[in-house]
Amino acid sequence: MKFKPILKKILLWSWMALKSLFSPFKASPWLLVIPLAVLEIAYISIIQYKHGFALNDHILISAILQKLSFDIFLYLSSIMLLKFIFRIDLPAVIFMIIYLFLIGQDMTVYFFGNTLFEDHFLNLISWYSIGGFVNIYSVLMLFVFLSASLGGYLLFRKAKKSFRFTDIFRYAIFASLIMLINPTEIFIYKSEEHTGKFKGNEDKNVHYILRCKNQQIRYASKNSLVNFIDEVFLKGGKSKYNLLDSPDSLKKAVKQFNLPIGKRNYEKLPVEPFSKIVLFASESMSLDFFKRYNDKIPVDTKTSFYENDEVASHMMTNYFSAASPTLQALTSTLNSHPNYDLILSGYTQNSLPNILKKQGYETIFLRSASKYYAGENIIFQKFGFNQIIAREYFSQFPGNDEYIYDWGVSDRIMLGKLVDLLEEYKDKKLFVVILGIDTHPPHGRAEYGFRTTKYPDTPQNYSEFKSASRWMESVFNHDHDIALTMKEIKEKGLYTDDTLFIATADHSCPYNNVVKKIPGIKNTNLGRTPLALLTTAKLPEYDLRILSGQLDLAPTLLHLLNLDIPEGYWGESFFSKIKKPQFIGYSRGIIHYRTDDKKIRFKKNSKSKKYRYFIKAFNSIVLHKSKPKNK
Repeated sequence: MKFKPILKKILLWSWMALKSLFSPFKASPWLLVIPLAVLEIAYISIIQYKHGFALNDHILISAILQKLSFDIFLYLSSIMLLKFIFRIDLPAVIFMIIYLFLIGQDMTVYFFGNTLFEDHFLNLISWYSIGGFVNIYSVLMLFVFLSASLGGYLLFRKAKKSFRFTDIFRYAIFASLIMLINPTEIFIYKSEEHTGKFKGNEDKNVHYILRCKNQQIRYASKNSLVNFIDEVFLKGGKSKYNLLDSPDSLKKAVKQFNLPIGKRNYEKLPVEPFSKIVLFASESMSLDFFKRYNDKIPVDTKTSFYENDEVASHMMTNYFSAASPTLQALTSTLNSHPNYDLILSGYTQNSLPNILKKQGYETIFLRSASKYYAGENIIFQKFGFNQIIAREYFSQFPGNDEYIYDWGVSDRIMLGKLVDLLEEYKDKKLFVVILGIDTHPPHGRAEYGFRTTKYPDTPQNYSEFKSASRWMESVFNHDHDIALTMKEIKEKGLYTDDTLFIATADHSCPYNNVVKKIPGIKNTNLGRTPLALLTTAKLPEYDLRILSGQLDLAPTLLHLLNLDIPEGYWGESFFSKIKKPQFIGYSRGIIHYRTDDKKIRFKKNSKSKKYRYFIKAFNSIVLHKSKPKNK
């Protein structure tokens, strides 16, 4: 029977294959690893620079070793297999260069954009988009890639004589075992394993931060070839967003809803551009928490910052959140676009910090919580922040131990760092956003004072807030911390004509079972937030009562600096003579549109013909065509 000889051959091949796994390695093919190793080391260095992982983290070490091993075995086995199949050099050399290119591509993209290659990047290929990345760093990385490719080709010519089918099989088995066993994932699972209940919020939040960090390690250690295939061939072509280089196709929406999208012809403002801009984004701060702005509150809240005469005289009283929670609201605010999902999918070129960075500003995000929270350290770098100073920074100093609890460091300590930054950058350009944590819903920080920090007693009548009294106490204390900070800033001579302070919030406090006990609080996530522009310089006049929202803040700041406004911005400068009362927000799948005489709500996927042009604009982004320049 013919079956027996075939079976014998299969058994023989199987035995030879198994035996080959333990045969001596041929050294020559490993010369091909040299250019790969050069690029991998550069890429891993960039990852570490961007994330700031602890170098002694066993999960990070495992991920690096696993990535290097898998990348090498996949690389070598593929090159050898192509050489054996086609018998000529060209297919194997092309694959080798493509493989090296994809690593170089991810290295470059991560350096500039804090991300691996994503499918929507294909829509950005143009001289304008590429030209923005041409500098000494990109030229250096291009040189490294070209050198690696040339070196790889020369080494291939030397190593190809030593290719063996045995090695193809062996390296393929090793790569498969790495994928199958996935030791890094085992370490991650063990680190996140938690038996029983959490020991309070601190334990719970530390565990959440660990999961966020682990997810970043997973993402950064992806194989570049696998990621490219996934993005281009498995996910490609599914984008629901429109990348535009001109707002012309949005004219119907602009006309129907009177949207400010398009070229602005703002008049130049008679004010010297500010060299330092400080944006207080108080956590979940609603304007309606203060008696001075909400006459339905039956008690005098007596806060020392938001209700003092200086701040009140500059307070916008009809300024609303465009989104919620924090990441979504800050995304809409800094990009002047209501569709935060679109922006977070990778279209951050028009972000305010990115524009200011190009103008020479040092851009810093200062926060109380962990930088790893929800991966925001990477997201905020994409927005253009050069530095993220967070809980991890303050944890370095032993004296801060008692001030770090629950979500992060207390706002008082975090705000002290702001004063240091203003002194450090006294003669330089600076843009800093400050995000606290002490007023995080539902009750605010549970342990105020941390045994040593002193706060004034809240007025006795705060007990009338009943179940919301602790929340209102957290608002009172946070307000006191900002007042102390501003007092120190003034005493140190840092409150000057070239410095602009913006007192606002990341978003209004979402409606919940606690704040609903406060009179005048409406059942919405898009409520009124504070917005006051504070400086010793004289600002042009603007209407403090006009209906407006967070989409208006970025164009307002650029107008104050006399810089061009991106055509894709949805907001209008407060100082524009054509500013109209208008608010646009987006929350829980619902788009909100308001003017003084119109109030509309509709789903983002509404099929109604009335809203189709608006929804098209909502799902579109107009990218900046040129660098902002002084007018």
